[in-house]
Amino acid sequence: MRDSAWAILGEGEQRSLQLGAGVLLEDFDPAGAGSGDLREAVLQAREDPERRLGATREDTCFRVTPHLAEHPAEGRRCAALGDSGLERVEVRLTGTLLEVTPRNLLRLACFGRAARVPGGVRLDMPLGGPPVCLRNLCWAGDLSDGGLLVIQLPCAVNTGGITLDSRPGEAGAMPFSFTALADPRAPEETAPFAIWLMEAE
Repeated sequence: MRDSAWAILGEGEQRSLQLGAGVLLEDFDPAGAGSGDLREAVLQAREDPERRLGATREDTCFRVTPHLAEHPAEGRRCAALGDSGLERVEVRLTGTLLEVTPRNLLRLACFGRAARVPGGVRLDMPLGGPPVCLRNLCWAGDLSDGGLLVIQLPCAVNTGGITLDSRPGEAGAMPFSFTALADPRAPEETAPFAIWLMEAE
């Protein structure tokens, strides 16, 4: 498995995977691009107000944290191979969104409820019940060599809550922290994320 993975990724390639500025998309499945160009599909989704959540600045962080369950053998003083098993995996995407508008605030903050009132809209967050999930949340951005990086969370909840403040030069900015959740209908064969690395044109 490791040899084939290295062969696919290319051991000799010099690619920086530091996340720079990018864009957040909702309801975008990179696999749906099929044999077409993923880059072109990202550009089209970026222009679709139903899919575009907004641009992100250069502080985006993607983190996958494995948690091990340890079962050391009796009398052993240190952990050894075979003593530990992967218990769960925590997947998070954090950063700052630069384009928080009234249109996408409901989706970003996972409020779950909006109602029209005279002269406007009221948003609130009912307590209890399951959180509102974003399906196929994707962050897309360019690599240092001109390639494309897309991080996909099939089911994500903004566990960072809501922060709206006023800072000079950052009108409409909002920090986010999306946690990926596994779909209970799907078999748990892989952790709830996928990374797409596309070569430069």
